[in-house]
Amino acid sequence: MRVANWPDLLSSLQPDLYRSNAYRLLGLSVEATTRQIDQRSGLIKVGMAVDSDSPLSTLYGPPTPEEAEAAAKHLHDPVNQFFHWLFWLWTAEEKGGAAGPDDIVALHDSAILSHAKALASEETARATKDKSALGQEEALWGECLGCWEQVVFREDFLTRLSERAESLDDPRLTKHLIEGTEIILPAALLALNGRQAVRASEDGDRARAEMHVRLLRSHFQSWDQERAAEEAVARVRDSLHQMLEEAGSDCSDNPAKLAGACADLLSRAEKPLLTLDLVLPVGYPAIEMHHDEVALKVLEMQIAYAKATDDWRRSLDLLQQAAAVARGDQARSRLAENTTIVQRNLESSTCWYCGKAPAEEDSSVPVSLYRVVERTSASNDVNVRWGEFDLKIPRTGTWSTPAQVNVRWEKLDLRIPRCRRCKAVLEGPARGIMVMCAISWVGIGPILVFHFLPRWGIHVSSAVDLALLFVPCIALGGLYSWIPGMLGTNDRNLTDYPRIKELQAEGWQIGEKPPGVS
Repeated sequence: MRVANWPDLLSSLQPDLYRSNAYRLLGLSVEATTRQIDQRSGLIKVGMAVDSDSPLSTLYGPPTPEEAEAAAKHLHDPVNQFFHWLFWLWTAEEKGGAAGPDDIVALHDSAILSHAKALASEETARATKDKSALGQEEALWGECLGCWEQVVFREDFLTRLSERAESLDDPRLTKHLIEGTEIILPAALLALNGRQAVRASEDGDRARAEMHVRLLRSHFQSWDQERAAEEAVARVRDSLHQMLEEAGSDCSDNPAKLAGACADLLSRAEKPLLTLDLVLPVGYPAIEMHHDEVALKVLEMQIAYAKATDDWRRSLDLLQQAAAVARGDQARSRLAENTTIVQRNLESSTCWYCGKAPAEEDSSVPVSLYRVVERTSASNDVNVRWGEFDLKIPRTGTWSTPAQVNVRWEKLDLRIPRCRRCKAVLEGPARGIMVMCAISWVGIGPILVFHFLPRWGIHVSSAVDLALLFVPCIALGGLYSWIPGMLGTNDRNLTDYPRIKELQAEGWQIGEKPPGVS
């Protein structure tokens, strides 16, 4: 842990906080002098084992020579020594016996011991993927944070920090730094739980991630919790920004690859977004911002892809996935608008009758629609020219004509998309032959039933007569309707076409012009 000032403290607390503590690596108490530090570092570098009576010594293995040398360098810097002292046991400082249970030293060391044990237990469970003791781990973490709360809220805690700074006698250890450390310490401690939640979420261990989020949100003050959550997800947010910058960057020469870039971005962004949703407070603005950034980036790439390929089906799928990611009203509105456009383009380019094949212009079904804009009654007066004057003389009495109506209307021509195969199925010779057979039977059936059969000695009841007359026609009609479905084509009513439905809702009607208009 290398800390130059108290803001660094917020980002410096990592899972190896106690394993990498310089006093732990050298096996020394926080009272050790510079000479003792150098001697111990030298012994470790030549391979000599050192003993430590610290109760934390059993949690970690022995240091390497490189670690011991780095630890000595850290402790030569008074500012770094101050922060390594803060996160190690103080008991050895006390003269004249052990501290009482309510003493700040005893409370601090209890916090250090429980914190180190919680972190060691976390690392062991993560390495073995053991989730059976999750409840016990949460209890241990709760005890640890509870101890730290007691320490930080004690008035004599700041006194201890100030005394240690004075003993180190370094101009950088100012009153501002000491007071800032006390203020920022709660958020720094909670940020460590936040980082554990992020790591568990990235590992797919949802239960452990949720445990750390619960711990983060149940200790210290709300502003400490918020600041800790922000710090914990800083790396996740940076990775999302990097993803967005890189997305589609290799597709400038080939826009057709942008669909794959969209799918890749959505896949890679899924876990970071879930992590942000979990760790950050509910309703935190950054959550909506990052969700919308991903969704709008997909929209941007989808537009370029659609323009290059006219692949509306894939475009629609990408927009629907982006809409599931978006959170903000503005982003959702933009995605909805573009989804409507893509849906219409897909409808116009895909056969409406089979829903699969590309539509062909020469096979489409033309449909004319009209809409009455205005109806006005024509004047029933008689116009008379007299000299320089134009007079209107009303018709009276029985001399009258039916009222005339002027109609102003507009016309719209549509083409319902259809493929050549569906056209052949719906308008082909097989269906025409069936229609001709049905019509022919209407004429031939009665002659056969009432003329030829009796002459051949076949007499049938009236029910059979009716069956002989109508059942063949009904059978042909059913076959007429069944053949398209069997071939994958739906014989649809024009009024069911989505665009026609929309237009009818706006007052349009199918036909060339309004009735009665010449």
